[in-house]
Parts: sequence; structure tokens; C-alpha cells
Amino acid sequence: MMISILCPCYNEEKSLQVLYSRIVPVMEKTNEDFEIIFVDDGSKDNTLNILKNFAEKDKRVKVIEFSRNFGIEAALTALLDYSSGDSAVIIDADLQHPPEVIPSMIKKWREGFDFVYTKRTNRDSDGVIRKFLTHSFYKIYNAVSTASITEEVGEFCLMDRRVINTVMKFKETHKFLRGIFSWVGFKTTTIDYVCEKRYGGDSKFTFKKLFSLAFDGLLSFSSFPLNFIFGFGLVSLISVILYGIINSFSEMFFLLLLCSLNILFTGIVGVYVGKINDESRHRPLYIVREVYAKKDDE
Repeated sequence: MMISILCPCYNEEKSLQVLYSRIVPVMEKTNEDFEIIFVDDGSKDNTLNILKNFAEKDKRVKVIEFSRNFGIEAALTALLDYSSGDSAVIIDADLQHPPEVIPSMIKKWREGFDFVYTKRTNRDSDGVIRKFLTHSFYKIYNAVSTASITEEVGEFCLMDRRVINTVMKFKETHKFLRGIFSWVGFKTTTIDYVCEKRYGGDSKFTFKKLFSLAFDGLLSFSSFPLNFIFGFGLVSLISVILYGIINSFSEMFFLLLLCSLNILFTGIVGVYVGKINDESRHRPLYIVREVYAKKDDE
């Protein structure tokens, strides 16, 4: 049985040596066959050269080089596409996901679980604003989405090959993998872990990227904004009519009210139309410039 360790990388030169030196002995102790696949997502530092060095020395390592930065969802998709294991573990390169948890994940997989999630028990590394926004997103998302997700459960997980094959069938351009993971179902379990401090550098997830990912997630698994438009527009129209009957407001008031509502709702519909337009182009989610792997002696 082969296990694929999947790691997306973007400007992670400070942590890669430590990450590799921790993953390899952990996996060797499990006595499982394994491969380690890295994606260089358009890094601007020395990340790619470090990864290529791993691949030159260790035939268990494969490196996928993107032609440019395509983002975390594209990187994770590429890792799943290139994985060949009977199961796969997704892990971050910044060492906030401790590799030492992987044996416990494998044990749960051996017990028959298709999906082994991990739940962080601390958020000490996040600021007050980030914690508030994260908590708010989960509340809103789970309230309107058809695929609820558990707070503090991220991409650090193990999935069986049957799950990987199912996830690979999702071809949409704007992917929200956390939602997809939840939507596909399968037999799941969760184990707790302590999130470690980031090993060098700052988070690659800026507030702009977080908002973009959250927005894609809400639009991908919920029609709530469109339903809200219809309901709110109907209630507003009835309210304006009733208020106009009871009170003698000017025509300008109603004109401005209706215009503002029209602009707001047209904008929300426009977002959905834009997403449909993106999907209709059928552009590739990512472009691979090169794949690096040590060839067998033969």
C-alpha cells in the first residue's frame, strides 16, 4: 500500500529542510511505502531549487513546478491529480501541521475510515481580527450552505483513493476544496492536534486571499444570495407600496430606493454570471512547467 504525502509550497525556503527532515523519519517508522509530492506554486525565492535537490537525491520525492502562481486550490488539485498512493495526506509546508500526527491518521485509515480530518485545538498564532472573521465565516457558511464544514478543520487530512478519485471529478474553475471534501461524504473521523508556530516567514494567506476563498466557498455551495435577492426584493416592494399609501413621501424617495436596490441586486446576480462565464471558458486550473523526479538506475 502506497501513501502519498502532498505539500503545496509558495516561498517556503526557510522551512523546507526542516519539513523534509521530519516527514521522512516519521514515514519510515510506519513501514509504509510512501511518496512525497511538492508543488512549487510560482515561488519567488529559493523554494524550487531546494525541492529539486530533494528530488535529485530521493526517488520518493516528486516536484511539480507551476508556470506561475495559481493559488492554493489549484496547487492542491494538482497534488491530487499527480498522486499515485492508495491514500494521500495533505500537509502545509510551514510546519504548522506537525508530521508526527500522520501515523495516527494512517491508523484511522487502516481501521476503515475513508477520510481522516484533523482539528486544531488552538489558535494562538491568529490575531483577534483573524479569529473573529474565521469564526464568522464558518457561522455564515454553515447557515446557508448545502455542505457544512466543521470549524478548525482544514486541509490537513488523509483521504482514501476512492475519495481522491471522486474529488478529481469536480472540474469547476473556482474550487472550494473544503466544501467539496464535506459534500462528497464517505466514512469520516476526526483527530485533534496542536497547531505549531509557523516556521519562518509570514502567512501566505492575506486577508484579500481569505476573503476571495470565502466568497468562492459561499457561491459554490449555496444559492442563498439569489434566494435572498428575490425575498428581499419582494418584501421591499410590498413595504414601499404600503408605506407610500400610509405616508405621503415624494416620488423621488421611492425612485432612489428602487434604484439603489436594483443596483445592489444586479451586482449580486452579476457575480454569479461572472462565475458562470469563467466556467464556460474551460480554462485549465493550473499549468505545469516541469516535473522533477529521480529516475531509476535502470
